[in-house]
Amino acid sequence: MKHNNNGQHAIVDGQNLYICTTGTLTPALSTITTNILGRPNSVCFLNQYFIIGLLDTQQFQWSALNDGTVWGALDFDFATNSPDSLVAVEAQNGYLYLLGTDTTEVWSNNPT
Repeated sequence: MKHNNNGQHAIVDGQNLYICTTGTLTPALSTITTNILGRPNSVCFLNQYFIIGLLDTQQFQWSALNDGTVWGALDFDFATNSPDSLVAVEAQNGYLYLLGTDTTEVWSNNPT
């Protein structure tokens, strides 16, 4: 699965996160391991952040603003409404959908 931003494409395979940077004379593929807190099973892009779901957990993590190669060790949270594991993360219409094995949680970072 992949999503892009400013020439970056994020791809996950259940074990690793890869960022492919295009739009330059020399496209580059990087395996991102620094500060990734588990095995990424899905990726989406929302409000200028890449977001990954982590396999066999309730945890999701987000990248630095507009940069899928930088991940902070404290930039994570948990789906908390139910104890089921995340199957996927998806972004639609400004909302983050945390799809679990039994439930779905909807998040927004829009202040109200």
